[in-house]
Amino acid sequence: MRKLTVIALLYTFPALAQQPQRLPAVVVSGTPDPPGPRKIAGIVRDTFAIPLDSVEISIIKLQRRLFSKSDGTFRFENVPPGEYDVRARRIGYGPQIRTLVVDTAGGAVAFMLVPITQVLRPVVTTVSRGGLSGVVGDTAFTALAGAEVKVLGHEQYAVTDSFGAFHISIRPGSYMVSVKQPGFNYRLVSVIVPPDSGQSVRVTLAPLTRKPSNREVHNVDDFGKRLAWRNHSHSRVYTHAELVTMDVQWVWEAVRKGFNEIHVGPNGWIDQDCTAVANGGPDTTSLEKLTVDDVESVEIYDMVRPPPPTMSARQQVRRPGGPRPRSPLAIDPVPLNNAELAVWSNMTRSCTLVYVWLR
Repeated sequence: MRKLTVIALLYTFPALAQQPQRLPAVVVSGTPDPPGPRKIAGIVRDTFAIPLDSVEISIIKLQRRLFSKSDGTFRFENVPPGEYDVRARRIGYGPQIRTLVVDTAGGAVAFMLVPITQVLRPVVTTVSRGGLSGVVGDTAFTALAGAEVKVLGHEQYAVTDSFGAFHISIRPGSYMVSVKQPGFNYRLVSVIVPPDSGQSVRVTLAPLTRKPSNREVHNVDDFGKRLAWRNHSHSRVYTHAELVTMDVQWVWEAVRKGFNEIHVGPNGWIDQDCTAVANGGPDTTSLEKLTVDDVESVEIYDMVRPPPPTMSARQQVRRPGGPRPRSPLAIDPVPLNNAELAVWSNMTRSCTLVYVWLR
């Protein structure tokens, strides 16, 4: 291993693991020795040069990922020669992407992850009391009274008491739950309530850093309407809790699986790089970048063929006398302009309509 020299300037980065940032303030002037043909070797440290374990290392182009060892090292085998973007992510640190070339000597890369302040993900535990219970607080671990906890697609909801606690009586099953409080960012939590016990969640809400747009304000409510009104024969919704029980690592694998279960017709193929609506819109994201650890929920609708270039999605749905397309655009009460962003960006690919809700 060559001598490692690090110069680091700390900045404030957004705590969004799903949107890795290139960090120009971190300069790494040493890398591991090349490991040999068709191999990539590397190491991950923090800004104090302390090795980091359990860092997710992924090569998006090859759809490969693994986790760093206790000494911070990692190694990929059977990597074809070429140029690759390698991504490193771990909760509590700013994600990084580094570009390397794998040649006859292999490829080597070193990461220096910058610590960041990040809102803790919801913690879900099993309890003896049935239904769904929990506590809602802010980033200072102060209880939030009056927060709305709602089971999306169902009528059940609760409001937290002065201790931030709540309880909702719901039957066993898989659910998406939203948590809202004025002045704070909302959170979505996926839970599976077992038949012989209940679930308890601890949710942390972060203060708003910007005013949401008019479209964004209604995204969670629109999600609940889609869940309540969707056609189960022509759609699939997977929660994070369900995704972890499936034998998949990348979100596009789950999309293909769900689509093949609901699609009727000759075209049953979904490309890896399809664009999905992110967090209800107007943002979008590429499916090939997302692992199952990135999403709280994914919605899949049977809509392969986008509207023709001469007609908007809204016009196609509403044109008089035309056939009724089997699409959530026609049967679900959602703002069409959010879905249109993904539909039009997928014009040159074989894709279906997908919503992803990022963790």
